[in-house]
Amino acid sequence: MGTEQQRTWQGHVYTTMSLDGYIADSSGDALWPNRLPEGLDHASVAGDPPALNKATFSEGLDVVMLGRLSYERLDAAKRWPFGDTPVYIASRTFPPGDPRISGVFRTPDDAMEKLNALGVTSVHVDGGRNIQGFLKKGYIDTITVQIKPVILGGGISLFGAIGKVVNLRVMGTTVTKKGGVRVTYAVER
Repeated sequence: MGTEQQRTWQGHVYTTMSLDGYIADSSGDALWPNRLPEGLDHASVAGDPPALNKATFSEGLDVVMLGRLSYERLDAAKRWPFGDTPVYIASRTFPPGDPRISGVFRTPDDAMEKLNALGVTSVHVDGGRNIQGFLKKGYIDTITVQIKPVILGGGISLFGAIGKVVNLRVMGTTVTKKGGVRVTYAVER
């Protein structure tokens, strides 16, 4: 048995979920946060320190590792929030041809090797199954999750049954004007 390769980059998650832990509703729609009611009188408080927001999270990211289903949902919705950041897709059968995609990886270990070879240091891991796979392998270092004030009652779970305990340390919190509770965690090893 060979020696395991040392990981040279950090994996970071930034995502939104419902209070009951779903990132997509029961129809698979991950854009449900855009349809939440407006004008509710939520308290807004920034912790000390506050949680990362999307802008501070995105600073310094080298690469996005995107799940295939997340790619398909974004593509169908004509949304591409990654700008010029290189994006790699988790898939065994992803067809070539989309110029926004820099490459494909089959497993978290495959991704780890590719990211090491690229010499990147900061990686955004996105997509439910993708996050679960990277977390299970120990390739996630921070998780920022915005918990929206809604119970969806079913759908696609952010973490699912990953089969192990993952201890987290709170690094910052924020309650947004729209009622989202955003928390940044460090994954403890």
